[in-house]
Amino acid sequence: MGYNEPFRFFYYSASKSRYHMASFDGQNYEGCRMSEDGQTLIVPVDNKDLGVGILMVYRHYFLNNDMFEDNICDRFVPAKPVMDTTS
Repeated sequence: MGYNEPFRFFYYSASKSRYHMASFDGQNYEGCRMSEDGQTLIVPVDNKDLGVGILMVYRHYFLNNDMFEDNICDRFVPAKPVMDTTS
């Protein structure tokens, strides 16, 4: 999955209710941007309301799929640290 399909990413640290959202609706990026070479998604997170803790992200990708009533499959990727140093 790339960043040219609609998505919503939720970044949080202390609480899921306080987050920064990065999204793409198929035409416009919000809370993020693509690098000039189009290879990297840049998400500037400067939100002091997130609180102290490990920066986590959970992701929703909205993929076209005729098997669903609205033709959209919401592929959910569970939360994990933004920078995972274990792998």
